Amino acid sequence: MDVATGIAPPTPHEHAAGDAVLQDLYTPAGRLDPYSRYARLRELAPVYITGSGSAVLTGYDDCMAVLRDPVMRTADGDPLDPGLPGWRERPATRTLGESMLVRNPPEHTRLRRLVSGAFSPRRVTELAPDIEGLVGACLDRMADAGADGSPVNLRDLLAFPLPSAVIGTLLGIPEPDWTWLDNPMADIVPALDLSVPKVALDRADDAARVLLPYFAELAADRRREPREDLISALVAARDGDEQLTEEELVPTIILIYAAGFSTTVGLITNGAVALLRSPDQLSLFKGDLNLSDAVVEEALRYDTPVQAVSRAPSRDVVIGGVGIPAGTKINPFLAAANRDPLRYPDPDRFELTRTDAKSISFGGGVHFCLGSALARLEGAVVFRALVERFPKLALAGEPELSPEFNFRSYSNVPVTVR
Repeated sequence: MDVATGIAPPTPHEHAAGDAVLQDLYTPAGRLDPYSRYARLRELAPVYITGSGSAVLTGYDDCMAVLRDPVMRTADGDPLDPGLPGWRERPATRTLGESMLVRNPPEHTRLRRLVSGAFSPRRVTELAPDIEGLVGACLDRMADAGADGSPVNLRDLLAFPLPSAVIGTLLGIPEPDWTWLDNPMADIVPALDLSVPKVALDRADDAARVLLPYFAELAADRRREPREDLISALVAARDGDEQLTEEELVPTIILIYAAGFSTTVGLITNGAVALLRSPDQLSLFKGDLNLSDAVVEEALRYDTPVQAVSRAPSRDVVIGGVGIPAGTKINPFLAAANRDPLRYPDPDRFELTRTDAKSISFGGGVHFCLGSALARLEGAVVFRALVERFPKLALAGEPELSPEFNFRSYSNVPVTVR
């Protein structure tokens, strides 16, 4: 019995059952359907202590409480060592491991303040016409490719190139480089996953060796000749006497690109699959295209692009009645929280008329996703234009999931457009 909380620790049987569920998540079957596994884990214990001593959270309230609690820290610096020894020697993990994503206050506060000043709502809003034009160009290519009724891959022709073009426009990356950057950016993203095979880390390192000098040169160019783009704004960003150092600037640019790219690919592919598998909701949306924001919110909730994050408390805490010692690794499973039946009635149903569908998909607290407004805008434009342009849009086969667990998206979404 836990003296501080009165909560009995898991029995050996519960440890074995829960750990087996967690291990199953990383199998092909688990990746195909993680949500039934989350439900099983929630039944065992909403705050589950694994056999290795880490904590896994599957309830909405518990996850949100951890995300918002300033006592919770990200795994910056030395805390990365146990899970990924030698991460400083790898270009990819060093680049992302020293970025704002895994920094804590006061360093995180300083970096976020500098970046958020350049990543303003005004700048995102001004991108709306560009996004509409880029979506239109993608849909034109889909129409051409599927003109004879043959299936086309929605991921390759829309969900993948669009976020790359949007973030490229925002940052000020030359248009001829957008397509070239797709492969190295896709390769570096898995370095942020919760479970990464060595071969994927090697590819991520190769990508970092290409991306680091490319963006360093681009930043140097903007320092010489500033433009009306985000890289120029980041180069010039100041808060009093503070500004981004040379060592911080390029990782920040890469992080913005990677985060804006990977999450939005997931939002578009996951949302499209969910919508096309729900004929009643697709029909409802066709009848009222003003539901585009609702499609985005429900897509984020129903099939979450980022499945889980990691935190650790700087002091002993109690979560959901369970005592958690300082320094314990805590994984709030955002995707599980988004299917918590205590928060969302009938959580396994894709439903556009939910009255409070706001999800936890972009995190919370000081690490709330800076690019959430941009991702939501892209999603709303995409889903509305997709249904409006292709009223007969339909799946033409079984979609294929990407191999990564944490960054959930589809690598192949075969559809017909006529």
